[in-house]
Amino acid sequence: MEVGVRDPRTSRIAVHAKRAPFHLSLWLCLYKAKRFSDISQENESYSASMSFGRAFPIMRNSHSRTLSLLLLQSVVIALVSAQGPNKTSPWHTLTGIRPLVIAHGGFSGLFPDSSTVAYDLAWGISLPDVLLWCDVQLTKDGAGICVPDIRLENATDIAKRFKNMDKIYSVNGVPTGGWLSMDFDLSDLLNNVVHKSELWQTPDQVEPSTYQTYGSLLKNLTFIKTFASGILVPKAHIWPVDGALYLQPHTSIVMDAHKEGLEVFTSDFANDIQISYNHSYDPVSECLSFIDNGDFSVDGVLTDFPVTPAEAIEKALVISKCGASGDYPGCTDLAYTKAIADGVDVLDCPVQLTKDGTPFCLSSINLTESTTVAHSSFSNLTTTIPEIRAGSGIFTFSLTWSQIQTLRQKQGLTVTDAVIDALSKAGYDNPTSLKVLIQSSNSSVLLKFKDKKDYELVYKVNENFADVPDTTVQNIKTFADSVVVSKESVFPEISSFLTAATATVSKLKSSNLSVYVETFSNEFVSQAWDFFLDSTVEINSFVVGAKVDGVITDFPKTAARYKRNRCLGLGNNTPFYMRPVNPGNLFAPGPSS
Repeated sequence: MEVGVRDPRTSRIAVHAKRAPFHLSLWLCLYKAKRFSDISQENESYSASMSFGRAFPIMRNSHSRTLSLLLLQSVVIALVSAQGPNKTSPWHTLTGIRPLVIAHGGFSGLFPDSSTVAYDLAWGISLPDVLLWCDVQLTKDGAGICVPDIRLENATDIAKRFKNMDKIYSVNGVPTGGWLSMDFDLSDLLNNVVHKSELWQTPDQVEPSTYQTYGSLLKNLTFIKTFASGILVPKAHIWPVDGALYLQPHTSIVMDAHKEGLEVFTSDFANDIQISYNHSYDPVSECLSFIDNGDFSVDGVLTDFPVTPAEAIEKALVISKCGASGDYPGCTDLAYTKAIADGVDVLDCPVQLTKDGTPFCLSSINLTESTTVAHSSFSNLTTTIPEIRAGSGIFTFSLTWSQIQTLRQKQGLTVTDAVIDALSKAGYDNPTSLKVLIQSSNSSVLLKFKDKKDYELVYKVNENFADVPDTTVQNIKTFADSVVVSKESVFPEISSFLTAATATVSKLKSSNLSVYVETFSNEFVSQAWDFFLDSTVEINSFVVGAKVDGVITDFPKTAARYKRNRCLGLGNNTPFYMRPVNPGNLFAPGPSS
């Protein structure tokens, strides 16, 4: 490949409108019997190159027998089955085969793109036939290396290692400056340069051989079929999202391409970016919308987090947190209705009491925290009660229920009496009714319910703790049947990395106390890095790994879907992507001062 003639990236697998300029990309089909370590034993030159674990996985010449490379017809990959579509398959892919999981530069959502550690992790925890995506660049001495951009400074620290060695070349007719791979021998890179995690953008360009935009090429799928077996398109070309982050009707591109005999792969999947609100911040839900929506299924997804689509392709209690409060304001009819529709097992109700003694569900005793009361005619009721809450507020007991929007006045009840009365009137004293759980962080409140044998009394611990004395456990058993603890009391973390697993759950359960954990959310910022920013991985690690009895969640749909996962209960046959994480594996303490 000659500089100034054609960027080697222009022969990329497919039509792609968002990641131009393009380059040759190989999907490495490294099957279970051939890990990197096995490959190195077969080929000494490959072994020597792969021994540098921090930097570049490399491609050797065409005589190497170590990698099975799938190349699409002229320069890319051929994955279309010669047998044609399988009419009995549940998958609406072109061939009827389940969609492929393609690890973009390995597990590049967690480790530097195309680094050996990223490829190893993707191999270890995704599907057995996961495809490893390699953006191939050529070195000065003709070796192929996996780096996501022709300008090495965008993905490595080469600018620090080889100062003042950047050059300008004409690439696809465009002056391109930087540290280009063709200026360095393989040995220079292996011995001096390491991958780094960094984001960069490149402008949209036309396809350099046809001089058409990639958008225009997508309108001529018949022409694409003359030189390719499949297309790769950004996910937004299939499911458009408007400026407010809501899904629009899906396009027909997948169905149209399948009619032409083209497979469709889609890209831009990551767990640490904001996705459509329709998916409730759940990346598994997003993947399912592309592979299992009843109308079509893409043939594969290209992702920075290959554990997530693996979960999409292949029994603890689910307890709501103020209803489906991740989707709607907590403790509203909308939130509770959504939680029921999502398959929640237990609907929670944080009980507050009005001035006239009416119990109702609200997340805080301070109305200003979850309502617009401060902007109403009741704003003059603002007061400060240090014994209840720091700072000022408008408290529920300052307004009657009719003022908060309900019925009659009723004086002289405590919160406990009001709850007992309301449950009794609703028929929950009947042992055949739905199960009732009463939660409080006050032992005296739970003791008042002790004679209600059909209620499960749940003690909420408001602090994080790593151990609980035996005397404390025995004391809890005198007034509670279950305990609610925080996630950090089970898996402590530092800077969003898990450090260890405590004995909290096993100790409480050994004394016949059920253990529920809160709060599980779908937003990726709420999860430790060890869970790969995937709410399903997090829930699985607590349920299967820590063996908790229930999860308290803002998004009950995610937890309810997890309970239906077909890979649960398989014992030693459980696939890697459905095994709990090992707390502390990613955490490396810094040097002591």
